[in-house]
Amino acid sequence: MRIITWGTFGLFLAIVAALALWPTNTCFRSLGTAIAQETNGGEDPFGGVNPFSGDKSKKSGSSHKLAPGSKTKPSAAIPQKSSKPARTAPTGHSFSTRKAREIQSALSKPCNIEYVEVPFVDVKRDLEDKFGFNIMLDQSAVDDALTEEELINVRLGGIKLSNALRLLLRDFNATYVVSDGVIRIISLANVTDPENLSQKMINVSSLLNLINQTDARLNPNQQDPKQESKATAESLLENTITNVVRKDFWKKVATIDIIGGILVINGPESLLDEVADFIQDLEAELKVQ
Repeated sequence: MRIITWGTFGLFLAIVAALALWPTNTCFRSLGTAIAQETNGGEDPFGGVNPFSGDKSKKSGSSHKLAPGSKTKPSAAIPQKSSKPARTAPTGHSFSTRKAREIQSALSKPCNIEYVEVPFVDVKRDLEDKFGFNIMLDQSAVDDALTEEELINVRLGGIKLSNALRLLLRDFNATYVVSDGVIRIISLANVTDPENLSQKMINVSSLLNLINQTDARLNPNQQDPKQESKATAESLLENTITNVVRKDFWKKVATIDIIGGILVINGPESLLDEVADFIQDLEAELKVQ
């Protein structure tokens, strides 16, 4: 029994001695060597990356190495915002023109008005509240016949507000003009004064086309129906308006022209309304032919 015990103990000492004397350059490396390499180098002895290494060129998670001669792809350029100021949208018509169109739109709508023994100042305030425009009483109308205390008696319905307003003012030798974004009540004697003239622009492109079509149908033997057709239609429309609508005004104070299919008229407010009505009626008649 003692022989077996001592034999086993001797075998154990032999194995320990063999391991202690085993050379370090073989396939196995000592623990001290591995620790030394891990401390001195940036590479993990087990194939990983040493997080304590001072070499910052190797990052965690990027274990792949580029092949010799390969190129890295440049990062996509980030688009830079332009330093130029953004373009502003066109403002369109001037403020006075937009306001004038709003007033003319309100004046063109049917209305029902009734005043019995109502002072003009209250009538003015009521019209302003109902239709959304401002009314100014010009001194020329006050000097003529109309004052704020003047009592108004009128009952009108089913007609345009512009016509109703003219009929209301006619009894006091007054009328109105659209000027500077408001309605000004003036004396009829001052209608043709330059400061009381208004401007109106009307799109007549469709009416000019109808005139050309009608002319071609009535004159089928024309050799060149397209020759100066636009100029012919424009001159024909201008001549018709100036010879039919308030002929006396055109010779004194009113002007008319057509630019790019837009009819431009300058004159008293009543004349502008009559021309607009005439153009609407003429176009309606040509369409049914």
